Amino acid sequence: MPALKASSNSGSRLSSSTLARINPGLQRLAKFMEQAKAYEASSSHSPSSSSPDSFSSTSTTQPTPAANTSAPPHNPRSEEDALILDNGVPHFVSGKHWAWMAAELQDIQSVLTESQKSSSPEGTLDDVIWEADSPAKASFSNISNNFWPDTREDCYLLLNVYLANVDPIVRIIHRPSLARRFDAFVRSQYPDSRDYTPTQGGDSNGGTSCGPTKIDAFQPLVMSIFYAAVNSIKDTDVATMFGMDKVSLLNRYRMGTEMLLKRQKFMTSRIFEVLQAFVILLTAQYREDDMGKVWPLTGLAIRIAMLQGLHRDPLALPLGTIDVVQVELRRRLWAQICYLDFRTAEDHGFAPSIHASDFDTRRPVSLDDVDLIEGVAPLAGLSDASKFTDMTIYLLRITAAGYYGHIIQITHASRKRLRNGLNGSVIDESQSLVKLQELLQTATGLAGELERGLDELVRYCDKRVVMQSMALDLSQHLKTKFWVMFWMQIPRQNREKIISPAMRRNIFVDAATAVETWCTISSSPACEPYQWHITSHAGFNLILYVLSELRSPEFRKPGWEDLRQRGLQLANAIYDLRGHHTTGAWPAIMWLVNRIRFQQDPAEDSRPLMAAGAVVGGNGGTGPGGPSDTQPSIMRPAGPAGAGGVDDAPPVGPAGVGI
Repeated sequence: MPALKASSNSGSRLSSSTLARINPGLQRLAKFMEQAKAYEASSSHSPSSSSPDSFSSTSTTQPTPAANTSAPPHNPRSEEDALILDNGVPHFVSGKHWAWMAAELQDIQSVLTESQKSSSPEGTLDDVIWEADSPAKASFSNISNNFWPDTREDCYLLLNVYLANVDPIVRIIHRPSLARRFDAFVRSQYPDSRDYTPTQGGDSNGGTSCGPTKIDAFQPLVMSIFYAAVNSIKDTDVATMFGMDKVSLLNRYRMGTEMLLKRQKFMTSRIFEVLQAFVILLTAQYREDDMGKVWPLTGLAIRIAMLQGLHRDPLALPLGTIDVVQVELRRRLWAQICYLDFRTAEDHGFAPSIHASDFDTRRPVSLDDVDLIEGVAPLAGLSDASKFTDMTIYLLRITAAGYYGHIIQITHASRKRLRNGLNGSVIDESQSLVKLQELLQTATGLAGELERGLDELVRYCDKRVVMQSMALDLSQHLKTKFWVMFWMQIPRQNREKIISPAMRRNIFVDAATAVETWCTISSSPACEPYQWHITSHAGFNLILYVLSELRSPEFRKPGWEDLRQRGLQLANAIYDLRGHHTTGAWPAIMWLVNRIRFQQDPAEDSRPLMAAGAVVGGNGGTGPGGPSDTQPSIMRPAGPAGAGGVDDAPPVGPAGVGI
């Protein structure tokens, strides 16, 4: 090992608190190494057994198609990474580190032991990522109980609100197991209550109890559920139900969630429920017109998830160590993190951070929660149910988001190649045209795959059933948005080279239909429980695309009058719906809308409006090409939460249930 000798007069020492955190981790790592070696030895004698390190290295792994639920071929000799189960918690250990870790582990522990001296505690990153009013920086004493609901009845009320309003859209919990653990939590948190209200749709399982450690780890998830539940309720209903204004109650549960996350050291925690809580918090805070810090914090969630191994499919664990519920929950949570990555990056005009080659976690299966039984071993061939399920709407969203993110990534890469040339040589006009046509062909293939995937998910839906009707509408909406996004990603000077006038008309009709649907669902009684989600998607890029086309020379030519008239009607509808909003990016949007509404001279300045994407909601950049040749993408498959009620300017969202 290189010279890492600690001297007695060293000026830089590790604090005792730091060593107290590191040493147990090293001891666990040593245990993992022993387990991995033992299992490797047993695998060599039993080739047919399942291996905990049954993932090939990321660099050689191809993403598993979303609809493919068959098991990957097993080849222990080519596999490097491992998921090791320790006290019921799966830990991801990268095979790339084993070689030196196993040899140097004892030396590292020796050096740390020699250098252990007392020193003043140092701040950590989680001290600086919270809101200014967060108690997460403060001592945990005397404040932890101030954030919980006043009564156990309020706890169950909030849980049932979450299950009714949030869970159908963001499926990252398992209802039966959550209900059982929630009952145990309430008994622990409210010990003076003899009776308790069973959770909605869940088995109370009164004979089951959780230890103090498990209850503590479960608390951040419970608090985040309360936060998301309040976020989904109308302001007036919050006052009626709880006797408090919505903003105050949201702040209470937000601060409680942040405090409990810090208590669990969430950035280094390997506890799944802690990451669940963090993702629910980010989901509920997401708003397209007020993105704040959700995007950078999503990057943090990605790193935490990868440390927990969520980017590798959980079937890598040996049979008998993880049940089917844990397998599906890990897949669901990874899918939601990928979704947040796409949405937040797109809102800032960037491509998603996660690429398909970065993970091999499979798409969650389409099954009702009641069909996933705790303790049952996962089956490699587990497949979608032949019916509409609890997962259908969620799977529509994450499936579309995957394709949207992919089209952004390949168009960004194509734009970079055209700008920088091939092998250092300048690309001439004919070569550029060939590359653009190839890009269009690739997009056409992806659009076909997306359409088939969405059709498969809704094939059993009945239009007469409200939720199933929403799923059908959402599926159609997600298909049409694909081409609007593609148009927006192509540099302006190249669009007409590969997109015919007929295709351009169809794209405009798709965008106009999406905006019209947006206007309709904002007042739909059937969508009322999901307005928290609908209002988190303002559809700025869709609106800007429509306004940009209305100002383009093409739309002033004969034969385009019908589309121009439809666009003008949309501009008026947008103004009527959101003209009174004075917060976020809406004033800038309304200024652009009014330029269209009151523009009388067809020869008036026709410069594209899409460069204004830089002013939308504080978006970062407009992507690699800059505002002059490309704009932030358009798609909005559906997304997580907004902080409805915190901001006075709730925008409206896409189609279906605005998902």
